[in-house]
Amino acid sequence: MKDWTEVVGGMPSVIVRMQGRSAVVAAELDEGECARRGDGPGLEGFEALDLLMSLPQGESVPEAVLSQPQRELLDGMPEWAVERSAGGVVRLCRVPLRPLVAVAFTRRWAPGLRTAHVFSSMCAQAVVLPTEPTDPLVAIEADQYGVGLGVGAAGQPVRSIVTPEPFRLRRHSVARWWFAEHVYGLLAAQKRRALGAGDSELAERQRLDQRL
Repeated sequence: MKDWTEVVGGMPSVIVRMQGRSAVVAAELDEGECARRGDGPGLEGFEALDLLMSLPQGESVPEAVLSQPQRELLDGMPEWAVERSAGGVVRLCRVPLRPLVAVAFTRRWAPGLRTAHVFSSMCAQAVVLPTEPTDPLVAIEADQYGVGLGVGAAGQPVRSIVTPEPFRLRRHSVARWWFAEHVYGLLAAQKRRALGAGDSELAERQRLDQRL
């Protein structure tokens, strides 16, 4: 990942709320997948995503091997997610983006660190304060926890003090795919709002599910 402050300022980003805490999440889009889907909402059902993870992308699987509840889940999926024909089902979709960094903009270090920790299983994390901390232990603690530290404000250039530790994906999971779908949906709603629609929808979608 290039300099994290450039990522925050240059990549698609949106405010995401999780477990009662909010951060700006910057993400790298899968442009091909996003274009194929259009600007609709993401696919956020845990059971649906769990089923999709069990299906190989681009390869047909006989529907007969699926249970009745699984076939009912397929019935509720958008056309861009799966293709069903000749008794088989093909997973078309893939994860629409890669979350890069979650940045907590806060006035104090300790609450920012707690917010950053909430996103630790999804991407790199950083805390941005309005002024440089006077306590040198703040930078030491940030480095110790692998959390980036910067000075600035939301929507403004950020000066880096500590570089966040690169995120290491230990395993693919339904929760991480769900998070990507949620961020994708928020970005799509944000785009629609910029075009003059979807204010209430964006507000509703920013109520991040508490299951993570």
